[in-house]
Amino acid sequence: MPKQVEIYHIFLASPNDAIEERRLVKEIIYEWNSINFNSDIRFEPVLWELHARPDLGRGQEVINQQLVNKCDIAIAIFNKRLGEGTLEEVELFKKNKKPIMIYFSNTTVSDEIAHSKEFQELQQWKKDVAWKDFLAEDYSLADDLKNKIFKNLFKLKDAIENDENFVLTQKNLNFTKKDTAETYKSNSAYDVKKDRKRLRIQAKALEEFDNIYIENVMKKLQSQNKHIKILDVGCSDGFLTISRFEKYDNISVVGIDISKEQIEIATNENTNENFTFKVMDITEKIDELEDNFDLIFSAYTMHHLKNSDIIISKLWDKLNPDGIMMIRSPDDGLKVNFPFDEDLEFLLQTTDKIAGSSDRIHGRKLYTFSQRCRPKPKKIEIKYFIDDTANLNAEKRENYFEHYYGYRNKYAKQIAQQTKNPDDIKLAEKLSDILEKQRDRFESSSEVYSVSIAVLSIAYK
Repeated sequence: MPKQVEIYHIFLASPNDAIEERRLVKEIIYEWNSINFNSDIRFEPVLWELHARPDLGRGQEVINQQLVNKCDIAIAIFNKRLGEGTLEEVELFKKNKKPIMIYFSNTTVSDEIAHSKEFQELQQWKKDVAWKDFLAEDYSLADDLKNKIFKNLFKLKDAIENDENFVLTQKNLNFTKKDTAETYKSNSAYDVKKDRKRLRIQAKALEEFDNIYIENVMKKLQSQNKHIKILDVGCSDGFLTISRFEKYDNISVVGIDISKEQIEIATNENTNENFTFKVMDITEKIDELEDNFDLIFSAYTMHHLKNSDIIISKLWDKLNPDGIMMIRSPDDGLKVNFPFDEDLEFLLQTTDKIAGSSDRIHGRKLYTFSQRCRPKPKKIEIKYFIDDTANLNAEKRENYFEHYYGYRNKYAKQIAQQTKNPDDIKLAEKLSDILEKQRDRFESSSEVYSVSIAVLSIAYK
């Protein structure tokens, strides 16, 4: 039976040194449409070389009249030069208050190109105009560009579907530069030596909670009377992986982590032949990951990753038809602290905004990110781990503080060490001082009450 859909035309703007990117963007849009086949929203790529017809007049004016003025959205790709025609197209979209997504290649160029007039003009326009007036992002390789465009098309789709009076303009489009919390542009920092103790505390604190829901999931999978293949994304030193799954029979578990040092520890300390550990940056090498997992588990990892929504969707593809995905993430927005302490609030708010920090409100996004997977999950369960300081002794209150606050100054320290900027150094010192005072406060006062919540999403394929 015929289905009525809304079609939004996306004009592809680029100078002539981005021919390969134009082909790629066209394929990305077609792939997005195929993945979202059940949606009533469609995006149609429009390219001047395919859609413009010969006519009288200056070539760029013909393209503007026939295509640019009639399209709803623009995607502009810049490689090593600006291009007068592309700039004219971008300015037209700006003038007509239509949304533009602009992407700049940040691949390394030769000294000759770097000092060329065309490249310098592009960099100057990027600095003076693009970052201020448009949604502008850098990209490195083809996969990076694909992930960014996929992410923004999902956001655009959500904006259109959730507002019946939605009007497509640059102003009301809900993915401008200020909206960077949903998916970070880079992975957050990871220090093996400093983080290992804290990660052990976290793993033990959530062991009972995890085991309750893992047991429910394993019962369902074991009822199928087959060998169960499990993937743990972000396994660290393997402690949590083994502690959660070692009691089960007829399983094989693969743990992956970005840290070579942690994987070496996991491999050396593991004696169970059902477990193997591999070094892998899931944001760069996910396509190399094998398929046909029955269970994908990830604890306190996704909030550290760039484009975590895309990663979740790609992991979903690695599941068997009846597979299950369990993801646990923190959510600082659900924290409660009393009595109110100005320094503690400053610590939370400041460290959440520092570049390189992780997405500390990731927990609330798990349901939506899971719903975006295709095919859609048959069912999604959301569970909450609630931890507080009520009736804890001094040692346990100290462990609680280390778990939820103890790492909060590390990003500021790293930036200060890199930049040597006096303001960065001053901020890092202030945060370290606050951290020490708050640690003493939590440990010494039984009246301090704090609540922290983690979110667990269980999605059934």
